[in-house]
Amino acid sequence: MTGYSAQAVANTILRECFQAGEPVTAMRLQRLLYFTAAEYATITGQPLIDEPFRKWPYGPVLRSVYDKFGVLGTKPIEVYSRDAGGNAYTVSVRHDRALRDALRVVPATHALSPAELSRVAVQEGSAWERATGEHLSHDDIAADTTYRAVLGLG
Repeated sequence: MTGYSAQAVANTILRECFQAGEPVTAMRLQRLLYFTAAEYATITGQPLIDEPFRKWPYGPVLRSVYDKFGVLGTKPIEVYSRDAGGNAYTVSVRHDRALRDALRVVPATHALSPAELSRVAVQEGSAWERATGEHLSHDDIAADTTYRAVLGLG
């Protein structure tokens, strides 16, 4: 699997939320990661993230991001994910236009609660609903358009 590290993409989304003054919880971040990855896969045909999404009861989850932020529960995330050396990495959207375009999901989710975003992510026909094993397939993620109408993305 190719793509960026889950932590770098999570930090990129967090940067968008922090700059907009929008609070983001661990659950919201997981949904934003999924919708962004689906948009990116639709645009490029390639995976955005180098880690598979897992099929958890309330929607797709990146385990490494859960391990970093899940302890916060419903409290807002206020810091970036850092590596063992204390470095926080993001992806440059200046150099990846497809990611810049895919990040339009961030403002599109503003009016929806994390629970509502979870319902959108697990609806009938979604990659989450089609997954038969522990992980969502890249092909199913790339083909998932079930969230687009709810988010106003066409």
